[in-house]
Amino acid sequence: MVLLAGACASGAGRTSSVTTSGHAPTTRRAAQGAPGARPSAGCRSGTAGSASSTTASTVSGASTMSLDGVERTYSLAAQRLRQGVPAPVIVLLHGMGQTAEAIDAISDLPRVANAAGMIVITPQATGSPTMWQPSGTGPDAEFIGRLLEQVGSTHCVDTARIYLVGFSVGAVMAASYACAHQDQIAAIAALSVQFPSNCTKPLSMIAFHGTADPIVPYAPGGKGAIGGGAGTEANMAAWAKLNGCAAEPETTSVAVKVDRLVWPHCPDGVSLELYRTTGGGHDWPGSATNGDPIPRDEAVDASKLIVAFLPAHHLAA
Repeated sequence: MVLLAGACASGAGRTSSVTTSGHAPTTRRAAQGAPGARPSAGCRSGTAGSASSTTASTVSGASTMSLDGVERTYSLAAQRLRQGVPAPVIVLLHGMGQTAEAIDAISDLPRVANAAGMIVITPQATGSPTMWQPSGTGPDAEFIGRLLEQVGSTHCVDTARIYLVGFSVGAVMAASYACAHQDQIAAIAALSVQFPSNCTKPLSMIAFHGTADPIVPYAPGGKGAIGGGAGTEANMAAWAKLNGCAAEPETTSVAVKVDRLVWPHCPDGVSLELYRTTGGGHDWPGSATNGDPIPRDEAVDASKLIVAFLPAHHLAA
């Protein structure tokens, strides 16, 4: 198992970039009230974003939660939610040494997801440097679970469409939590880390990785860099086997330096795809981060692709 790694891109702001996806219409339909939705308790509570609200509140900045005597912080972005419509939820997990505020700014995912009628929760890891403890149990996993419970009670949430999105070690945490809670998480997105899972049943995933990533190598081995192991495509192939998809992906070019690898013949409701950026580093594709080796007009917009991909996947009613 490739277990991870860490360092994260810095910077803030964002401009538009090339976006390629065949899923966008599904995103809009899902945000407006998808078939098989499971309304949370918040849909009946009369609080912001619930069935009795005329508009949803905009919540931003850091909030706190006490967990076993430890104060944990997170941000919540919930705007443009439709009255009485259960909203999908994304939990966004930052990388090592990063903050919730930084990944919100770098990815621009809260804005992109809110525009599609989705809620974004961005929890903050602890430690110095900040670091998740990737597991389906323990304080970090409990923190994620408590956040989902709280938001479901105060907002109108579609509990069949809860997703985890992680960057670097955040992707390790996303996969670890999702595999331990497959009755709760419908799909994940993993950026700059992919590794074979310990899931017991299929789990859809959209992934992104640069071939020149100096932190988590794309190719097997990765001399001189943290991470290594079997390499991204071998690890994705392990996911394909778990998901019951074909062993070999179909590859198409979607931008100047970006290929989209899709593993076909998956069971109904399951999908697996990887965006491979030739020369790309340890970055969030399409963001305006400092030092990104791929110009934004030659990249794909990972946030838009994630928001298009995720809502098409949901837990059974």
